[in-house]
Amino acid sequence: MADKNEVHQLQHTPRPLGEGLGVRVFCFLFLIMTFTCFAFGADTTPPTSFEITTPTQSSESSNNYIQWSASVDDTGIDKVTYDIYVDGSKEVTLPYTDLFYTITRTLVDGAHTVYAIARDPSSNETSTDTITFFVNTINPTIEIYYDGALLADSTTIRKGAKIHALFRDDCGVSKTSAKLIIDSVVVSTSNYYSDTSDYPTTIIMTFDASSSHFSSGVHSIGSECKDRFNDSSSTTLSSITVIEGSTISGTPMNYPNPFKPNSGQKTKITYTLSDDSNIILYITDATGRILRKISPVFGASSSGIGSGGKLGYNEGEWDGTNQSGHLVGNGVYLYLITSSEKIIGSGQIAKYD
Repeated sequence: MADKNEVHQLQHTPRPLGEGLGVRVFCFLFLIMTFTCFAFGADTTPPTSFEITTPTQSSESSNNYIQWSASVDDTGIDKVTYDIYVDGSKEVTLPYTDLFYTITRTLVDGAHTVYAIARDPSSNETSTDTITFFVNTINPTIEIYYDGALLADSTTIRKGAKIHALFRDDCGVSKTSAKLIIDSVVVSTSNYYSDTSDYPTTIIMTFDASSSHFSSGVHSIGSECKDRFNDSSSTTLSSITVIEGSTISGTPMNYPNPFKPNSGQKTKITYTLSDDSNIILYITDATGRILRKISPVFGASSSGIGSGGKLGYNEGEWDGTNQSGHLVGNGVYLYLITSSEKIIGSGQIAKYD
């Protein structure tokens, strides 16, 4: 019975005023926070859309200046920052007060990109469209080549050579503006473009000099083009001589000179041709009378008699005999190197036995 009274007394004993209050306060605050998050939620609203206003799409930029409209966030306009990206890399981060920026580094000629990202304190972000703009400080360049070598004025070339006009511009060459001009006439060409756009960075025009536009004689070769912003370039080679057949580079030589055919010596006639050709060597006396005709094989690759018509270095031989096979007398003789019945090289040979 005493135990029951003790239990009853414990159940009705008053507790101190602060006992359990901390737990109750914590629960109350937790409920308030839960209600607030449920009612209002975390900030997931990005800043409003905005755009790059300078430069405009595909425009020419001369001062690297970028400008954009303002973006506003639901937490306030002063909470927005701007990240500026140039050519895919972040250039700078700016506060809401700055709506323009000048790129301080040098941008090379050609295409570049810019876009901006507006960001709020909760890392919500909005991006502009990407703008492509061009830096254009250099006019197009033009080069004219002959069989792969850069062609200069007052040059002699062979009929049948390939003429190439090379147009280049980092902002793009207008396809419709590129022209190759022979004797003031725009000629038809086969064309290569570095890409399929209307403004490829490289255009190569190829002209076959075997056409009727390129008869033997003196001609002018010109070319012109414009870039995408109508900056133009042109070039003219006013005195290009066209000949039939091959040409010889440098001076023909022969050795030994003098030579002794009675002792079994032969003299080698050496020369360098611009192309494979039908070459004929003539040996004449001092009066020009033909003593010997040597007909090397077209495009042959071996040295000695029977060669002498290939592109590059060649050798022909003379054993000191005339067309009948008899040795000629001592003296000075001439050799003539001909292509397509034209003399393209000559020299002197001395025979002393």
